[in-house]
Amino acid sequence: MVLQLLVDVIKVDCLEVREKVPSVLPASCPQRHINYDGSFCLGWLGVIDKKITDQEAASDWWKTLYAYLIKQRRAANSRRWPGEEWAHGHKAAASQWFVEEAAKNLGDDFITDFKLGKFRVEKIETRKRPSALLKVFRNNVHIYSVWEDFKCLTNSKIPCLCKPVGSRRPKKIKSCGEHRQSLVDLGIHLHLKEVEERSFVKAYSSLKSCCGTLDECPIKILSGLEAPAAHGKV
Repeated sequence: MVLQLLVDVIKVDCLEVREKVPSVLPASCPQRHINYDGSFCLGWLGVIDKKITDQEAASDWWKTLYAYLIKQRRAANSRRWPGEEWAHGHKAAASQWFVEEAAKNLGDDFITDFKLGKFRVEKIETRKRPSALLKVFRNNVHIYSVWEDFKCLTNSKIPCLCKPVGSRRPKKIKSCGEHRQSLVDLGIHLHLKEVEERSFVKAYSSLKSCCGTLDECPIKILSGLEAPAAHGKV
């Protein structure tokens, strides 16, 4: 089937693209990263916009769109989104971007473990504490905690979690460059990503039903209903 696209200029140097009349792709689908209005989610909208300022940027934009459409074809055939999962909703996506930036600053092992889903955050609230506590786990092992309201570590005197160069001892977190702030950002935005994504899925499912093109979908799970018949293949 032929996919007809409509490309619009949404602001200076920024483009938005969608299927002209939804027939091959769903009209919208968070799991396939097609926004509520039918536009394609191609990047970190509102965080890092793909501005087209020259021929190289234009070429990169078209390459990004092509890779996105290849994923859509694979998703239609396999009934699951291929490759790495992206956050659902702009706010959750923004938090995912901050998590990835913090993880990159802490080391390749952090970004790898994040993409493998090895991090999680547990929020603890009690009247005896001055702020809610965000406990960060890696492989189900508690590694550090963050005061949510104060946006700081509960203990910055422990050894940093980055890998020291050579055989040197790890520095304390407070003395390890930007890593203290990166650990705070990681914990805060891991939590926010989960909160915002849950909120987005709940709001979306109250307005639209599952499109039925994938076997696993948070919208389908939340609604508890069988999905409607799927669209045609790309």
